[in-house]
Amino acid sequence: MKYKTTYDYFYNKTYSLGEKMIQNSLIEAKKNSRSFAFTLEQINKKNNELIVNNCKIKSSKYLIELEKVFKKSLSTYSENSIALTLQNEVLTAFKKLKSSEIPADYTFKKFSADLGILQGINDVDYRFCEQMDYFKTKYECNQLSDFSIAAIQSELVSIAPSLDFEQHNEVKHAKIKNSGTTSLPNNLTSEEKAFLFYILCKALSEPKTEPSSEGFNLPYTELIRLNTIIDFKDKFCFENNYRDSNNYKILTKGIEFFPNTERIAFLNILIEKLNDLLLPKTTKYIKELLNKEYNKQLKR
Repeated sequence: MKYKTTYDYFYNKTYSLGEKMIQNSLIEAKKNSRSFAFTLEQINKKNNELIVNNCKIKSSKYLIELEKVFKKSLSTYSENSIALTLQNEVLTAFKKLKSSEIPADYTFKKFSADLGILQGINDVDYRFCEQMDYFKTKYECNQLSDFSIAAIQSELVSIAPSLDFEQHNEVKHAKIKNSGTTSLPNNLTSEEKAFLFYILCKALSEPKTEPSSEGFNLPYTELIRLNTIIDFKDKFCFENNYRDSNNYKILTKGIEFFPNTERIAFLNILIEKLNDLLLPKTTKYIKELLNKEYNKQLKR
């Protein structure tokens, strides 16, 4: 049960932190007369930053596999599912990993903590999106002082939709669409949009008859889908210092724009967001970039 205790502590701490972050973001945005759609994008970006800065799971393909073992095994227990899954299937899989496949001095207790952090962020985000119509009304009426996002009961976590990222995104996208935020069909951050725009430009500039080893082409249907979900705009493009814009830097540098320590997590999160958007070749290209970053990490 000790791993469950660690998991619960970090899950509850992160859920509370995420809930407070969402409330503060809404309050600050309302003071500045920001639209609800714009605020959703900022909240999503902050959630991604919480994952990147506080959890190592998304930065390692081996730890991602452990997370998958956790998700798949929960439903095999009728009670105490989290505790039993951690101490049985997940711990067994962790012990099979080589020292070179996990971060230095990374223990199973630390993995349990990271898993609690990741699940806490995912769950508070899911619950917020599940009740988006309600929170949009509170936002528009400026009634944000009394704020609470109902938590998922811990022993129901094995059937909680938020454990399945694809199902989570499917519900999330539907909620966003129904809330009137048609410019954010998949709640991408500005950096994610800029990176996808980089990919789109790369696909258009690659000669179809002479594809290079670094490039690729996209079919017209996928180009249209990609262009639609990006909805890319940059107000700085008409200014003299347009080269200082992050969008411009991402467009010219691609993944090299991001610090080495953030690239793997950035690509993993982006892949998850694209899972249900019918962009197979785009996703394949991003996965190829991800594998290159994994290989670079192993050589360091």
